[in-house]
Amino acid sequence: MPRVIVLRLDGASAGDLARLKRTLSDRIPTATLDDHRAFSSRLGTMADGVIFTGLGLLALVGTATVLSVVFATRAAVATNRAVVEVLHFVGARDGFIAAQFQRHFLKIGTQGGLIGGLSAAAVFGTVAALPRLGLAGDPEAPSFLGWLDPGPLGFAGIALVVVVVALATALTSRITVYRTLRTIQ
Repeated sequence: MPRVIVLRLDGASAGDLARLKRTLSDRIPTATLDDHRAFSSRLGTMADGVIFTGLGLLALVGTATVLSVVFATRAAVATNRAVVEVLHFVGARDGFIAAQFQRHFLKIGTQGGLIGGLSAAAVFGTVAALPRLGLAGDPEAPSFLGWLDPGPLGFAGIALVVVVVALATALTSRITVYRTLRTIQ
């Protein structure tokens, strides 16, 4: 019956694994020494790559959101160009006109953020509510989807994303309206 001995080295000293391997093979010819440092290093590098890719995708989604708001705001201003010109003619300031569009897009951004945030919270809440059965039905073993449980901070993060999306939408629309109004004058 083969036996496995797990040896954990002190983080401060790496130890002489080559010497340990020679000693083991001299004393016990059938013994082998598995060093998992290279595997752990590759796994860490891969995890860093996944994080970098995720942040890149988040940046792309944020850019797409901002561009969508810019084009929607320009379309809204173009559609209401006659009204905007009349408001300018009667003396309305750019800030007043921009605030009207900003309020509209803040409402739309909040609704979109809430739909996405509540959907994400529902998915993660469902996963968190799943039974904690791990391998072979052992409740103490880590569960298959346990890593998807965001915890209270994760749900707070989802709420923060909803607020950020709404504010980014409002700010983007305000800036776009100001730039568009400069071309009308």
